[in-house]
Amino acid sequence: MILDEATASVDLETSKHVQRLLREEMGGCCTVVTIAHRVEAVSGAEGVLELVGGRLKARGVGGEAMGSGGDGDGGEIEEDDEEAD
Repeated sequence: MILDEATASVDLETSKHVQRLLREEMGGCCTVVTIAHRVEAVSGAEGVLELVGGRLKARGVGGEAMGSGGDGDGGEIEEDDEEAD
C-alpha cells in the first residue's frame, strides 16, 4: 500500500489515530510505503529514508532520519554521503 501525504491535511490527534488504525489493520499483511513531510506520520515505521532533492540524505528507524531536518527528535541517523550515478 502506498500512502502519499495521507494525513497532511488533518490535525495531529487525527493523524495519530489514522496511523494507529493503519498499523492495527495492516499489521503484517502488507508493506506500507508512506510519503510524508511530518515526522509523526512515520514515527512507528520499521525503516525511514529521508530524501532531499531526489537523493537519499539519511536513513533510520521511525522518525530518526527526519530528525536532521529539524522536524524530528534528532535521533541517530546514518548519513549517506555517496554520490549516486
